[in-house]
Amino acid sequence: MDRKHQPPQVVNLAQSRQSKQQLQQTGQEMAYSLWELMGGVYSDRWVMKNGSVPSSIWKMAVSKLSAAQLASAAQLCVDRCINGNHWPPDLAEFLAIVGMGGCNPFGLTRNDVMAEFNRYCRDRDYYGSAEMFPWRQPVLYWICTELRQRMIDYGLSEVEVEKLAGLTLNSWAERIAAGGEIPRPTLKLEDKQRTRPDWMNAYNKSKESAEKPKAAGQGKDISH
Repeated sequence: MDRKHQPPQVVNLAQSRQSKQQLQQTGQEMAYSLWELMGGVYSDRWVMKNGSVPSSIWKMAVSKLSAAQLASAAQLCVDRCINGNHWPPDLAEFLAIVGMGGCNPFGLTRNDVMAEFNRYCRDRDYYGSAEMFPWRQPVLYWICTELRQRMIDYGLSEVEVEKLAGLTLNSWAERIAAGGEIPRPTLKLEDKQRTRPDWMNAYNKSKESAEKPKAAGQGKDISH
């Protein structure tokens, strides 16, 4: 029977099977690429831990990840090696590493957040306020100021702050994914008399671009 004369149910089933086969093929290709990459990082230790070829469960798990997620996880594995952890992860550990990665709207990892947090704690006294600090990204203003406040309020250890950094980053990523946005910081009165830092100017430009389709006259100045 000609395909165009087949019942819709048959055509949909055939398309579904084809899509499933394509997904499986893509998952296999990604898994083998990951195996080659991890072999380069961990050498024989990867094979000893996970086998010479990816198992079906590895292929299935990898097929659900994006190329960006895999690249981010691979970089985190390299970072682990640099920090002295030379043993490769199993599947559960690898997926946990994926969760730590920077595959979010900001392209940030927990390590990125901690680097900015430590920079802020070290240099904050050179600036009149947190708003005047030269943040690398607007969202880091909200994350790092919250981390510092909680660290002070609850006497958190460095390990606890690191865990909270990951949770707070994920919370902001989920907020943006749900259609939310990064709020405008409110400048203190004395800060309004100073030159705004570059990160605020960049924030304003991004907000103005997003608001062009909207009615004119809506607030576009971060200092208002």
